[in-house]
Amino acid sequence: MASYMAITAHWIGQDAAGKLSLKSSLIAFHRVYGKHTGKTLAKIVISMLERAEILDRVSLLFALPQCLTLP
Repeated sequence: MASYMAITAHWIGQDAAGKLSLKSSLIAFHRVYGKHTGKTLAKIVISMLERAEILDRVSLLFALPQCLTLP
């Protein structure tokens, strides 16, 4: 069975009439190979955020493994 990881964004938007509505967007989608360790998944998330050019605008809500070095 294949494994995948996706990053989505959700926010409340306002249309021209001032009506609020829930908005969603797919930011990134990636096939996950190998073991699903914390180190592997953290590297994939960082890579996906870099590809989407939003790494500097995202607050990471999880602790990255000490062995992972960010640029």
